[in-house]
Amino acid sequence: MMLRCSICRAACSLALLTGLQAALSAGDVPRNRAESIGAVCERLGIGEGARIADIGCGNGEDTVHFARIAGARGAVFAEEIDIKKVEAVRDRAQKE
Repeated sequence: MMLRCSICRAACSLALLTGLQAALSAGDVPRNRAESIGAVCERLGIGEGARIADIGCGNGEDTVHFARIAGARGAVFAEEIDIKKVEAVRDRAQKE
């Protein structure tokens, strides 16, 4: 089980890095984290209506950006092992 999670996490990381590299090589230089996430998602064809998993979401900063990309028709599943961070992300999502 742990090995499968590590492989999945590595594959997701590779896909994001590949997408970012492609976006940068196309001349779209993001100015901040939100733009970087948007560029990667656009390059990977992730947009309105998408279902996105934010594994190891931390404080939820990226989760919020993913939620804006997925829109009202999509969903973002945020996962974190620290219960205090989970509660903080839940509170942030309700406010946003």
